[in-house]
Amino acid sequence: MTTHRELAARLIRDGEGVVKVGGVHVVYDDATGKPIRAGDTLVGNPTIGYGRNLAGKGLEDDEAEALLAVDLVDCEETARAFVGPVVWLALSDARRAVLIDMAMMGAPKLYGFVRLKAAIQRQDWAAAAAEIEDSAYFRQVKRRGVRNRDIMLTGHVTVAGIPAEEWGE
Repeated sequence: MTTHRELAARLIRDGEGVVKVGGVHVVYDDATGKPIRAGDTLVGNPTIGYGRNLAGKGLEDDEAEALLAVDLVDCEETARAFVGPVVWLALSDARRAVLIDMAMMGAPKLYGFVRLKAAIQRQDWAAAAAEIEDSAYFRQVKRRGVRNRDIMLTGHVTVAGIPAEEWGE
């Protein structure tokens, strides 16, 4: 027997529809039904999935954490592929974490750090840190860039103000 929640879910899926690009749910303008791209002017509300109004309801903490968990898996795959599996295994956990964090900007942008990749592969941490600092990414993300540069240089998160005992070192 169908419950009221299952029936409501069917009604919402039917009434709201979804907007997908390449099989993936994307944020769309609920007034036009068109995907939102950077710089677009909205007519309605930014919406995702089956009518989730991001401007009105947003995300609860548990929903944001669930999305982060999925993103971490994707970003780790991107970061590992960026430097290669052998180099990846040789990196400290802190340096791996920096690459995963940087992969949040997307694979194409991370893969644009060609000199960073080369510096990491030859374990030249000063050069790797300099490549992070000498980038539009660094200037855009400010404190995050400083933190990631410092961690890449030292291989330790303690530089970022996180005590070693909390990091597991």
